[in-house]
Amino acid sequence: MLIVGTRAYRRKYENKDPGTGTVVALEIKVVWARLTGPADGHPAVIPLMLEGDVNESLPLVLQAHAFSDFRIDDRYFDIALELLIGLDEISPRHPAVSHWKKQLSRDGFGRRSSANSFDDEDLPTDEEMKQALKRVGSRALNSAFDSNQTAVVEQHGQLVWLYSDGTTKPYVASEAPESYLES
Repeated sequence: MLIVGTRAYRRKYENKDPGTGTVVALEIKVVWARLTGPADGHPAVIPLMLEGDVNESLPLVLQAHAFSDFRIDDRYFDIALELLIGLDEISPRHPAVSHWKKQLSRDGFGRRSSANSFDDEDLPTDEEMKQALKRVGSRALNSAFDSNQTAVVEQHGQLVWLYSDGTTKPYVASEAPESYLES
């Protein structure tokens, strides 16, 4: 259950908006039952902050919970992706997650840092990073092939399953490659 925190939502919860009646107050009773009842079969309650601060936008029962903060415009897509990954219980190390984070960053939708908190001279050069990533990628690929597993790689801008014999198959998130199905 996603609760979008805004000042208007809080007003409705407190019944200070005569046009909405007690709908939000009743909704919070359901939320409270989910938060305090047995965890079996109850979906999580996740507050999303869209405006204002926590105290003025969420009912008291939700103020202490972790929330997704959509108030930061230049992190909107990052946060939305993180929320979807969490809701679908996808591993943050899943190749598709890495692909989409990289794609968001490439398209200018990723995290934008303000001032660096460290000295740029302490960072490796781009070339050093590329070489290090190549070595790590090569080791991971060899390890997968040594254990008779396939790997997901990006090829010509598309994700594909790569087999140890060099053959490829288009990557589909809901499908496992043949080698996984056999074991």
